[in-house]
Amino acid sequence: MFVPVASNLCRIVESDDESDSGEETTVIYQSSSTFASQVFTPTNIRDNSPSQLHKIAKAPIRRSQSAFIVPLTVVLDLDNTLICSSKEPSSSFDFNIAVPDGNGDIETVYVTKRPRLDGFLTKLCQISTPYLFSSGDKVYVDQVMSFIDPLGQIFSKVFYRESCKLATPGVYIKDLSVVGTYLPRTCLVDDQPESFGEQTENGVKITQFNGDPHDRELDTLLTILEKLRTFDDVRPILRRVNHK
Repeated sequence: MFVPVASNLCRIVESDDESDSGEETTVIYQSSSTFASQVFTPTNIRDNSPSQLHKIAKAPIRRSQSAFIVPLTVVLDLDNTLICSSKEPSSSFDFNIAVPDGNGDIETVYVTKRPRLDGFLTKLCQISTPYLFSSGDKVYVDQVMSFIDPLGQIFSKVFYRESCKLATPGVYIKDLSVVGTYLPRTCLVDDQPESFGEQTENGVKITQFNGDPHDRELDTLLTILEKLRTFDDVRPILRRVNHK
């Protein structure tokens, strides 16, 4: 059972580059809301574009005070977030799968993993509890997962299209109540902000991945999640980012 944390305190450690001793200057137990108001101001947060996510990644928070905080839950989208897929092979695809098409025939789909995906998932397991929430059907998703998480040890649970809410044709909302985690400590990462539905305060938008071998968004995302996990409630921060 998830129990909300009574205190909203966090610890901020800043390096004093001008100090002769080279010691860190520590501000202990500054509230997360106070810190958010200092770091995520209207002048430096206007939307959830990639450049704004980089600003979150560079925020000066270093370390959380609490060993009592509920572990951060990270709910990840699949297509164009962790991978991209195509019916035509690219020069850099990582694997292919066979899935039924709408006519009952079997077609080959070529899948490219986002650069640094394996290392990202390994680290993510160390700092959070990962879930996968895809708008793809089970046959497709399970085949992709057989390559990304062959032992089934990364994701606590996988959710498919049947768990989504159809908003408009082709637009699926991922309601986090389906996942059943503690929302103050839950992030939904997706390249489509429409997927957040009314839970934009839990959403982290990532740029769409279309096969660029030089893409490094997962590095930035990991840094962001490491920052967010130091807050007992991620929603005030993400609310400001997503609503500007």
